Amino acid sequence: MAFTVEGLHLPLKLPIDSFTPAELPDLTPQLLLNLEAAGYGPPTPLQRHTVPVAFAARDLLVMGATHGTGLTVSLLLPIVGRLALDPRAVAAQTAADGASRPRALVLAADREGATHALDVARELARRTPLRCALACGGIQLEDTLAELAAGVDVLVATAGGAIALLERGRLALDAVSILALLDADALLDGGFEGAARRLLLAEKMPPPCAAQCFRAAQFGRRAIRPPRNSAAAQFGRAILSDARPLLAPRRAQRQTLVSCAALSAPLRALLGETMRADPVHVTAPAAWRAACVRPLVEQRLEFAEEGRQQPRLAEVVGKPPPGLCVVVCASRRRCEMVAFALQGEGVEALAFAHEKMKPKERHAALEPFTAARARVLVTTDAALRGLELRRVHHVVGFDMPPTMEAYADRMQCVGCAGHTGVLTTMVTDQVRRDALAELVELLRATRADVPRWAEGMARAL
Repeated sequence: MAFTVEGLHLPLKLPIDSFTPAELPDLTPQLLLNLEAAGYGPPTPLQRHTVPVAFAARDLLVMGATHGTGLTVSLLLPIVGRLALDPRAVAAQTAADGASRPRALVLAADREGATHALDVARELARRTPLRCALACGGIQLEDTLAELAAGVDVLVATAGGAIALLERGRLALDAVSILALLDADALLDGGFEGAARRLLLAEKMPPPCAAQCFRAAQFGRRAIRPPRNSAAAQFGRAILSDARPLLAPRRAQRQTLVSCAALSAPLRALLGETMRADPVHVTAPAAWRAACVRPLVEQRLEFAEEGRQQPRLAEVVGKPPPGLCVVVCASRRRCEMVAFALQGEGVEALAFAHEKMKPKERHAALEPFTAARARVLVTTDAALRGLELRRVHHVVGFDMPPTMEAYADRMQCVGCAGHTGVLTTMVTDQVRRDALAELVELLRATRADVPRWAEGMARAL
């Protein structure tokens, strides 16, 4: 399985071949023993790329990787390893105000994910001074409070569990140096965007590390060597002395590690405020498959004869669920044609096919749709990627998606913030059979209903 790695200033040893000091010099002897005792053998293809990047203190975004690829270990191993190397590796003490100050926060989308992450963290932190705790629903609050009172280095929590501790005054996030978001898109889809924003932006959590400033200072020190007493040397020392106060207090900086199936518009906006400007992206092959696993989204296929698509579209748009609907077309011309036809059927439709617009112009153009004065928005796949639509209940593919990645993008627009939704794809008798066969295969893999006519057309390839 070949993963794609994108980013600047990557570690020299990438990918790694084994969990050994030769490959990862920062691994402590006890951590090596813990890896062996837990049965973690050679690194998985995902871990070969992500572990050295995270150990290098870089922000990391992993997209499309499933948990069968060793995803949880690939994020928690660098967390435990980096904290164990820190001279403050003795478990954090509870402050006089009674609030525990963990040095790493791992946010999971649900209780099952949080429980699994805690088990992995405790396996890796065995026989080290590091202490791990869990805060989520279904766990006795008294047990969590007792663990926090004893001092915690790694807190694994759901968004609701962390908020509950904050409101009780038993948790403070101002010492968090490493933040991990597991299944971040599922966290937002579950309706916890507000809670996530509060945790990441409103609770005094340290900002992302100033990686660019740090690299600039390092580069300047290595590359520029003017005479010792020259004006240039004095200027360079002044610049470095100004930079050191920003870089020295490590507790005032934060590394962020994120995993997600797909980078939806709400998640992209959140990460833009909480990650560095230069994170390393690790993408799984066929990442769109993971992005299409959306339990709250019902996938449908609708057949229409070529030339009868527009009347059929009016019927599909009129079906449940009620609410805002997005229709996706293959081109700008077809977008305008479909919007005009829907208006002729008495449907309030708005055509929007502008791929490059300033935010204010885009907001003004979409205002009739976002204000629900126009119930249907007709757009293209290219324009859809730049839109942040949160209250859409139904997405209709008037044309087949050009790629499965485009199909995944369509799915990301519906079923957000804990709401259910429907993704309908219209199929004509002139459809490319290979594209239909790929879509049918995906529907089967995600346990969606596949009509018999679609199976027959796919088999006719």
